[in-house]
Amino acid sequence: MSKENRFAIIIGINDYESSPLNYCVNDAVQVKDILIQKARYYSENIFIITSRADDSIRDITGRYLEALRNIEKRFISKEDSILFYFAGHGKYFNNESQIKFHDSYYPISNVFNDIGNLEPRFQFYIIDACQSGGKVLSRQETTLEDDNLIQNFINKSSGVLFLYACQTNEQAQEESQKSHGIMTYHFLEALKNDNLYDTDSILTPGRIQEYVSKNTASESGFNQIPVIENRITGYYPFAFLSSDSLNRKDTEIIQANSIITNGNIGKYDQISRINIQDKIFEKINQKIADIKLNIDEYNIVEYNDFELLPFSNLPILVEKIVVDSRKLNLESINNIFITEQQRNYRKPQYNFMQPILVALGNIIEDPGPDFFIKYRIDYSNQYFKPYFRFYNSITIKFVSFCLAFYIYQAKWGLVLSCLTFMVDWDGEENSIIRSIDKIDYPLLIDNESLSKIDNLTLSIFNNISSKLVMWNKNRQEELSKFLSKE
Repeated sequence: MSKENRFAIIIGINDYESSPLNYCVNDAVQVKDILIQKARYYSENIFIITSRADDSIRDITGRYLEALRNIEKRFISKEDSILFYFAGHGKYFNNESQIKFHDSYYPISNVFNDIGNLEPRFQFYIIDACQSGGKVLSRQETTLEDDNLIQNFINKSSGVLFLYACQTNEQAQEESQKSHGIMTYHFLEALKNDNLYDTDSILTPGRIQEYVSKNTASESGFNQIPVIENRITGYYPFAFLSSDSLNRKDTEIIQANSIITNGNIGKYDQISRINIQDKIFEKINQKIADIKLNIDEYNIVEYNDFELLPFSNLPILVEKIVVDSRKLNLESINNIFITEQQRNYRKPQYNFMQPILVALGNIIEDPGPDFFIKYRIDYSNQYFKPYFRFYNSITIKFVSFCLAFYIYQAKWGLVLSCLTFMVDWDGEENSIIRSIDKIDYPLLIDNESLSKIDNLTLSIFNNISSKLVMWNKNRQEELSKFLSKE
């Protein structure tokens, strides 16, 4: 299983010279927020372009193409996914639907090609604009050439969702009481509606399209019929319920599946696992916050996401986590930790004797295919919750370091792993992980585990001061050698 990074380009335009709109910028901002809150998009992977009267952007096309270039630098083909959202004017002409940027009309088919060239694993198009759903799907009105175009970019991914506000002869409506376009409003409501999520706390594109189509058509008096097509391979989780949402969704279920059953081992269902995971997370987080360190020349940065960590050799840490879990018989459930065997084709090295040997009839064999093990963590899995407290030194005279822990679910309960490591200087910034120290605490899903957490001394964190003295001593010796004239 590969790790999917989710990217998005979101555009909302209000300040058209002719027929300005009211709520497209609000639509765009709210879509960005809901993707972060519910669909596990990260803000640094979302490129939002908005234009309103008090902050007008005329070069929308240039900003859009720049966003594509920035995404391309980090995008992994056939592994990452992308969503394109547009709120603004649209028009059906020249035999196709187009969206209106300030500087030009832009054919929706061009957007397909732009994004399809990235070869996403999944791709989503949400267009809240008039006349937007024309000749973009393999419907009866499309030609064979149109079908081939659609099939080309569908073949480049494992799934596509098209969600267009209306048909070619219809207008996309705004609703002043909601401060949204009607279709966008119901898209947002679908992701907010806990009851639409399945028993695994997942919301699929199919459920979204059903909700949006029905409610948009009904609210508009059937004057605005969304054009929707969903071609997703497998059971794709578009959005997820948080543990807080789980608790809100059905209080009776949570009471019935309390983590405590007559003071002994409780239920090992999803809700109970998440419940005790969150409680332990809060307790350990507070223990780290209470640690007193005499540090003045440091900036402290907190991370709850592996992918945001500013360390250049992060795979070393990932490998240790995955390998240790299996070596210590603390292997995760639900495919949190992943080991993949990957083929590595090595290019043959040039040998200056090669032409002579070939001329003499000797056979030069190219190095054959080799294999290597790649270790991964499914960071999006709700059964894995990390925390990193990075003490970043503002001077090279002192060593940077990190206090961290993560909680993951295992067969017999869950595991709390606490670790510390030094972050070495690479010549430009503190980014190299060294001297990893880790302690694992396996725990059952019961009340005694919470009491055990309260009583943990967490010596690995409390001993950080002595480690820091040693690390800083070594740093001073390194600097002295560098400055020495001997």
